[in-house]
Amino acid sequence: MPVRLVALDLDGTALGPDGQLSPAVRAAVADALAAGLHVVLATGRRYLATYPFAAQLGLRDPVVVQNGALLVDPTSGQILHQQTIPAPAAAAAILAGRQLDLDLGVVLGPAAGEAILRERLPRSRRGQSLARSGTPVPSLLGALSPPGPLKISGFGEPDRLAAWLGHLSEAVPGQLQPIAFDDPQGQLVAVELLPAGCSKASGLERVLRNLGIPWSQVLAVGDDYNDLPLLRQAGVPLAMANARPACQEVAVAVVPSHGEDGVAVALRQYALADRRPA
Repeated sequence: MPVRLVALDLDGTALGPDGQLSPAVRAAVADALAAGLHVVLATGRRYLATYPFAAQLGLRDPVVVQNGALLVDPTSGQILHQQTIPAPAAAAAILAGRQLDLDLGVVLGPAAGEAILRERLPRSRRGQSLARSGTPVPSLLGALSPPGPLKISGFGEPDRLAAWLGHLSEAVPGQLQPIAFDDPQGQLVAVELLPAGCSKASGLERVLRNLGIPWSQVLAVGDDYNDLPLLRQAGVPLAMANARPACQEVAVAVVPSHGEDGVAVALRQYALADRRPA
């Protein structure tokens, strides 16, 4: 079946090593839109950090941000769907993270400007992003308010992160969707907690239902663990040359890296080869 919708990750995928959209990628997306394809950004980024790229590309379909916890109309900024972590589960994650001396970041919803909160300056190397983007608060627990956070991130030693995951699986079973990230040596370096059942795939599912497009007509391109649910569902899953091995294993093909305009290659070879402008 012909591809009708393209789902693109941003970092490590559509964006180059400089964090920008290359002319080749912008041109390929423009040709996809001219051919009548829907193009959806699906990213772990906040909406505020995603909208500029949606605007550059002239996208009108909803963007899937915060790894599926938030669905936003880029033409109006309207929140189409929001999924949050229940307060008891969020509190359990924060308390356990404190006890394990993890660097914690809590991301609030759009009503709070998608603020990233932290209690302290990070001590782990991977947690340094919290020093740049996190807003210090006296207490993460005290900052929790309805409807709850979109996600919670933890950084620290591998054994402490593993203990955090193990504790939460018993303390709040079925209430959190964790994504574990490791380094090239296979050591656990970060964990992201999402609402149960939340992923880029669950976010895109809402877009597909609204458009009446089946998964079999979706082309998805990604590079990291948070892209796996999307790649596993898509009819045409493609991985970047710089992608995690796990992504490349589920892909039908590997396209050039994000430094070599791999997304442009993906669109032209797998979505546009047999199409004419609409």
